[in-house]
Amino acid sequence: MPISTKAIATTPLDAYQRTLLVNTLPAEQVVLLEELLWTLDDVISIETLLTGHVDEEVTKGFCITVSPQGQASLEQLKASLSKWLADDAAIIQLQDIQPVYRADWEEAWKQHWHATAISPRLTIIPTWEAATAKPPLITKPLETAKENAYYNLILDPGTAFGTGSHPTTRLVLQRLDALALHQDFSQLSLMDVGCGSGILSIAAALFGCQSIIGLDIHPEAMTATNENATLNGVGHCITATQTPLEDRCHTAMDGIVMNIHAAVIKPLLPEAIARLAPTGWIILSGLLEKDVPAIEVQLAELGLFVRHQATQDGWAVLDAVFESTP
Repeated sequence: MPISTKAIATTPLDAYQRTLLVNTLPAEQVVLLEELLWTLDDVISIETLLTGHVDEEVTKGFCITVSPQGQASLEQLKASLSKWLADDAAIIQLQDIQPVYRADWEEAWKQHWHATAISPRLTIIPTWEAATAKPPLITKPLETAKENAYYNLILDPGTAFGTGSHPTTRLVLQRLDALALHQDFSQLSLMDVGCGSGILSIAAALFGCQSIIGLDIHPEAMTATNENATLNGVGHCITATQTPLEDRCHTAMDGIVMNIHAAVIKPLLPEAIARLAPTGWIILSGLLEKDVPAIEVQLAELGLFVRHQATQDGWAVLDAVFESTP
């Protein structure tokens, strides 16, 4: 059965172009397409907007945010998909990119992104549903007061990456939740490398962390992180900065999260590990399953081992500590 692919590009929004790519793919092709999208020049983030399953096929919507020079990326997207089409004409049917205006884009978010349960304790809620938000559904009896606590994280997607709908974000949030059940987060310092919308920093703050540094090179991430932190009453816990990792945070951190693409993680990992306390942990995602062996080797070279790994839809999260950690 052929794959239908429809790409829609917006006009510049907050000085960045955004593309909504909706496609119907055999399930095994979805991860390959998303990996191809990450190879585009000037791509800042790729966020899943909607997902559906029909028989053996998957329909996904991708929100692609590119830099102001991103028109070249859109042309590269068309060329890459055209090459794929040429390689196997029975697999892809490519349609032209058409403009969509800001009002249409905002309405698309409201139609397709709704409250998302991450764990029994944590639900991500878009701002337009906050007024009617209900406590998370507890699906099993919870034994301790900590387990019975629940958190509604209110989020405005803005133009920065991170709504909780992408597997990598979900995997990191679930790992943070698991750690917070067994560790006193109020005593931790945390660094969020590539903070995007601030979703991971805010979740950590809701779990009790009071000293968080969110790093991102993009100005819209600073705006999104600060505004979303304020929405959740944790603005005093989070410092968002565009200062590069190598120039920031020379004190040891108890926890580090990096939910960015593997190609970005690899060169930054030594700098991040240099800022990790001897008893600290680092959570890495934005990794395809095929990226995991190389990252494990790099971690081992830096003196760490992976104590936890989880996967979802072809993506992986790693939680690593120093080999000397009890």
